[in-house]
Amino acid sequence: RPCPLESGRCAESLRIGEVELQLPFKPLPPQVQVAERVVQACERGGIALLDSPTGTGKSIALLTAALAWQRRAFAEHGAAPQIIYSVRTHAQLSQMVSELRKMPYRPRMAVIGSRDQLCINSEVKAAASRQRVSLNLACRQAARRAVLGSSSALR
Repeated sequence: RPCPLESGRCAESLRIGEVELQLPFKPLPPQVQVAERVVQACERGGIALLDSPTGTGKSIALLTAALAWQRRAFAEHGAAPQIIYSVRTHAQLSQMVSELRKMPYRPRMAVIGSRDQLCINSEVKAAASRQRVSLNLACRQAARRAVLGSSSALR
C-alpha cells in the first residue's frame, strides 16, 4: 500500500510522464534529472545507475520519484512494489530520515542497525567499556544471561 501524502507539505509539483511528484520545494535541475531516471527505471522494471555530486539533492529526488511512482502504480493496478532504500553508514541514515521528514510523502520506515549503534542499555555500554570488549559482544552476552536467567526461573 502506498504511503500517505501530507498535502500541507506540497509546495511544488513536477510531472514526469504519467507520474505527478509532490515536493516540499522547487526542484533543482539535477534533482529533476534523477527523478526522471528513477521514474523511467520504475516504468520499465529496470535499474537506474545514478551519479551526482554530494549536496545536489539526489536522495530526496530518488525517494520522491519512487514514492510518487508507487502511488500511481497502486492507483492503476491496486498493488505496487515495496520500496526498500538502504544506506551504508549511520550518518547517511540520519540524513535520509531528516530529509524524509521534510517531504510530503509519509512512508513507513524500519531502521535496522547494529548493536554498536543502537544499544540503549547503559549498564551494557559501561561493561563493554570497562572490559574493553565490543559493544556487540557485551550485548550478546547480556542477552544470553537474560535468557538463561529467565529459563532457570521457569523451572
